[in-house]
Amino acid sequence: FLNGQTTADFLRVKNGSFTRACWLNTAGKVKALLEARLTDQGAELVVLGGQVDGLIRAFEKVIFPSDLVTIDPLQSIRRVQKVAEKQTIRFQNVAWLSSDQQLPNEFQECQPLALTKLHRWRMIYGLLLGKDELNGDYNPFELGLSDLVSLEKGCYLGQETVAKLARVGQVRKQVRFWESDACLRVGQKLIKSLPYSVSNKIVGVITSSINDVEKGVSFGLAIVRSSAFSEQELTVTDGIVRLHLQVPYGFDSISDCD
Repeated sequence: FLNGQTTADFLRVKNGSFTRACWLNTAGKVKALLEARLTDQGAELVVLGGQVDGLIRAFEKVIFPSDLVTIDPLQSIRRVQKVAEKQTIRFQNVAWLSSDQQLPNEFQECQPLALTKLHRWRMIYGLLLGKDELNGDYNPFELGLSDLVSLEKGCYLGQETVAKLARVGQVRKQVRFWESDACLRVGQKLIKSLPYSVSNKIVGVITSSINDVEKGVSFGLAIVRSSAFSEQELTVTDGIVRLHLQVPYGFDSISDCD
C-alpha cells in the first residue's frame, strides 16, 4: 500500500530499517515528508512534516478491502537523532522511543540542542518541515528531495509528473537556506537588484523564518527561481535588507535521483 502511495520503493526495504519518502498530490507536488519502519505486522509511520490529518484521510479514501490495510490510532513517540556540523547525510543515527523509554546507550553522552540551534541545523540541511514548503506547491526536485524518490518502481501517486520532470532534468525553482542581520518574515519577496530600481523582478520568497535573538540574526528557507540559482545574496523588496543564500548541505538535485 505504501509503495503505491509514496515515492519510496518499499518492496526493497528490509524490516526494521528506516525509510524516508514523500507523499505527493496528483500533480507531483510534496504534501508531506514521511519516515517509516516496516515490521512483521505492517508499517509504523511518522510524519516529519506536512499535514498528518490530511494524510490519514487521503489514505483511508484509497484503501480497498483487497489491500488488507487498516490504520491504527495515532500514538505519540519520541524521535531522537544524532546531528553534527556539515555531515553528509541528513538522516542518520535515528531512534524512535516510547514516552517511558530511556535513551539508548549511544545517545547517553549527547547534549540536546537548544531549540534555535535545532531549527538552524534542520534548515541548513534542507529538512523541510514547515507548512509553507510542504504545502503541495513544490515538487520533490525543487525541494532537494531527489534521494527520496524512486524512478524505477511502478506507479504511485504523482509518479507520471515526477517521471516527466526527471526526464527533463531541470526545475524552475529551488529551496535555499538564508541568513540575515535583519528580522525577516515569511512571505517577503526577494529581488536581485536594489529596492525601487526600475529593473526589479521578484526571484524568490521566504518560506520559513526564525529569529536568533542571541546572535542578532534571522535565518530560514526560501524558494528562489532559476534566474537566481547562482546568487549568493538577494534583497528584500520592501526594504534595503540583504540576505545571504546557500544551497542546503543535504540538497539532493534532480540529476542525483535514481
